[in-house]
Amino acid sequence: MNTTIDRHTPTLTVTDSRGLAVRQLTYYRGNISASAQPRMNIQTYDAAGRLVASRDPRLQQTPAARANLLMIYSLSGAALSSDSVDAGWRLGLPGEAQQALENWDGRGSHQRSEYDAQLRPVARYESLSGEPARTVERLSYANNTAEFAARNQCGQLLRHDDPAGTLLFNQQALTGEVISQTRRFLPDEQAADWPLDIAARDTLLEPDKRYTTLQRYSPVGEWIVQTDAGEHQQRRFVDCAGQLKGIALTLKGKPSQPLLTATQYNAEGQLLSQTAGNGVVTTATFEASTGRLTRLSAAAPGKGVLQDLSYEYDPVGNISRLQDHTQAVRFFANQRVVPENTYTYDSLYQLISATGQEAVGASIRPGLPDLISPIDPSLLLNYTEEYEYDAGGNFTELRHRREGNNYTRTMRVAQGSNRALPGETDGPTPEFERQFDANGNLQTLVPGAQPMVWDGRNQLQKLTTVNRADTASDSEYYRYDSGGARVRKVSSAQARAVSHQRQVRYLSGLEIRTLDASEELQVISVALGRGSVRCLHWVTGKPAEIEADQTRYSLDDHLGSCSLELDKTAAVISHEGYYPYGGTAWWAARSKVEADYKTIRYSGKEQDDSGLVYYGLRYLAPWLGRWINPDPLGAVDGLNFYRMVRNNPIGFTDETGGAPANSQASTSSQFTSIQMPTPPPSPTGSVAPVFFGPHLPANPQDNPPPMPGFWHSLNEMHGMNELQGWRDWAGYLAGPKTWGGRIKEAVLWSVSTRLGMAVFPAATSTPVSPLIFATLGAAATAFATNELHPNPAFSPPGTWPEAVDGQPPPFEVTQAINQIHSRYVAIAAFVGAVGGPVLGTIFSGYLEEFRDAKARAEKKAEAADLLSNLDAEILRQQMLPAGTLPESAQGILLKQIGLLEKLGGISVRTVGMLESVRALGPHYGIGNGAATPGSSPALSRQSSNASSQSRIPRLIPRNSHHGSSTSLSSRGSVYV
Repeated sequence: MNTTIDRHTPTLTVTDSRGLAVRQLTYYRGNISASAQPRMNIQTYDAAGRLVASRDPRLQQTPAARANLLMIYSLSGAALSSDSVDAGWRLGLPGEAQQALENWDGRGSHQRSEYDAQLRPVARYESLSGEPARTVERLSYANNTAEFAARNQCGQLLRHDDPAGTLLFNQQALTGEVISQTRRFLPDEQAADWPLDIAARDTLLEPDKRYTTLQRYSPVGEWIVQTDAGEHQQRRFVDCAGQLKGIALTLKGKPSQPLLTATQYNAEGQLLSQTAGNGVVTTATFEASTGRLTRLSAAAPGKGVLQDLSYEYDPVGNISRLQDHTQAVRFFANQRVVPENTYTYDSLYQLISATGQEAVGASIRPGLPDLISPIDPSLLLNYTEEYEYDAGGNFTELRHRREGNNYTRTMRVAQGSNRALPGETDGPTPEFERQFDANGNLQTLVPGAQPMVWDGRNQLQKLTTVNRADTASDSEYYRYDSGGARVRKVSSAQARAVSHQRQVRYLSGLEIRTLDASEELQVISVALGRGSVRCLHWVTGKPAEIEADQTRYSLDDHLGSCSLELDKTAAVISHEGYYPYGGTAWWAARSKVEADYKTIRYSGKEQDDSGLVYYGLRYLAPWLGRWINPDPLGAVDGLNFYRMVRNNPIGFTDETGGAPANSQASTSSQFTSIQMPTPPPSPTGSVAPVFFGPHLPANPQDNPPPMPGFWHSLNEMHGMNELQGWRDWAGYLAGPKTWGGRIKEAVLWSVSTRLGMAVFPAATSTPVSPLIFATLGAAATAFATNELHPNPAFSPPGTWPEAVDGQPPPFEVTQAINQIHSRYVAIAAFVGAVGGPVLGTIFSGYLEEFRDAKARAEKKAEAADLLSNLDAEILRQQMLPAGTLPESAQGILLKQIGLLEKLGGISVRTVGMLESVRALGPHYGIGNGAATPGSSPALSRQSSNASSQSRIPRLIPRNSHHGSSTSLSSRGSVYV
């Protein structure tokens, strides 16, 4: 009997003879008593090893169903076409430099790009099905005049007209970062169609509305000061490791206020604690062996503990229990309410059950539940949810259980794709063809109501929230920049025959929110190490119930969801809890007016009035538990393009709506260091070529002359290309310029000369060097003694100091002087003979170090030559007919690679060469006697024999002490 859900549920991968994964087999079990169900993903590759078809476990069981994803490639290997059952088909034609030229999709949309002589994009044209083409983007670049040179903009992007308006780059730093930029918008719902003339383009923009952002960077290119379009300044401070340690905010015309005053990190870069500007200290505790978050707490002086969350995990790191220690066990509506959430997972680590608390009238729906005001967490009830998924990873059923609030939500999935709609299991089949367009974009948010309009880039353009036949409908429309980021949102609503319009303009670090002409609110957003700050600055129309320039500090959970909002005194403004897939289970605030200005909720993302959560690349429908359109990044997270974070919303987050990542509970904080905005580079339409090959020849005028070839190899090996000559190398090996280092440098320099090479040919630990040193030492000391204290017996008589009247001194005098001189010489010779072996031993070590470095450099140079020859030969063999390399030639190549690994060590490159050579052999192609399709075995053997001579390796022979030459043909030889 199984004791755990994941017992006997391995993951198996089947590879073909080329090492390509053709099958992935997993086993699904949803409860302990059930048997494990095998689920297989199938991949198909072409002859070049490129993935051409992928099938998931659900669709591959239906013979009539198409593959989830089909790919077609060009002769050069570039992807030309994709056909997805979820996202429809795409076709793209690149240019000679692989720049994108034209693109088509299943909706009939057509995009065309235009480039200048430098392959920089200058215009992009777009046409929808049945509509004329529009110029949706134009790009202008600066020339090399003095005006642009003064602003560091020569050749850089100067103006970018995009679907939302115009972005002007006013000035750039020497390192390329944008110092000043201005955003202008198109009016209301006007579609972009940019003329060629710049003056004509300016007339299309909103008059007298320019939003300029200024940024200042550190010498290493880090953004440290930003002045937004409202003239509010953010200043960030980092430590020597580049980690965020402080933030200050200066509102327009106001003194500076600290938002972050202190931080502390561990050795892994995880944020351990931070002190916010309101005095709240947030502390995180991580498990030492795994790095998992085990406790997250926040407290403030005089306020007590504001947040205290503890996490428990299963053996693989899934969160199984989350407790809120700031809340007590309560009794409400005949229930014992425990402040904790529990989670259960299947064998594929999909969430299958969850428990938590919710408000009395809450349910999983687009809107928010009733606000609890004033804040009273005791008005909550227990709930349990169970989730089911099909073999393709589609969220098919939700069962919600709570006393007095039981319901089931079912999703019907299309037979040949992962497109799904709400519907009863035994009800009529939904009209999938009508509810989704050819690219898989959902057409109505609620079946039969709230229609949605998508632009040519598959971005949500307009959503009708309330459809009226006789009067204007309530709607929201959105505008995006060239990179797909939302920069404007306009909401229109009718109330008592009066039309109201809310607008949000998203700028760098600033949101400008307006309501008709009566209210303008500037929201300054600042990301802290953990959590964020939003400062509400009213230009006009401030509500009387909210203080001016209200600062809201958020306390987040491990997913980044805004759980608590605090003011500048650390008092609680709002408190909110969430369902696993993102809906609000309950929320409370100290006043309704303050609650209305909360926009950031689940995962730290903005929730629109429609209930959709905007992530960046697309929108999440929390009540459906899935995205409303396919992943624009493709199959980066599997073949189900609608699946939300692998059906594990507790352990994964999705920062942009493209691909999931581990939550902060299991990884380092994503805000450990400053998240610098990436300045827009000069666009290019081509891929920069990469060149491989030998270094450029040395300048013959170099002084001193360049070192021999093996020194270049040794320099590159150690990353010291600045070393030019023997003395430089001696100085490098000698180390720091201490007295010992200077002596070592002198010794190494002396032995590197021609005389040193002749006198000291050996560099071993044998007595050779000490014996040479002893002999030289004795001779040197004797010579020095004779020079300093000459023997009178060997001097001309007239120079004797003891001579009197030209007569030599007595015998006794000369004998005594000779004895003294002999003693000096003997002592000096003894000192030289004894000190020589000591100095010789030290010198021998220096010499051995020097000669070993030289030998390694010679091996490195020899390996480089052999590597170059092998690369050329393998490339030549790959260009010949496949599978015709004789086994003898293949063996020689393999031995050469073995010699290369002996000289330079095993590396990724040598392993790749081994695989390439094995793939050339007869066991991989027709060389083993197997006939190709449409040919006979005899013809195959003739083809193999005919090409065998051309398959002989042609390595360039060179002198080597590692082997002998074995001739293969008259065209070349190799060494084995």
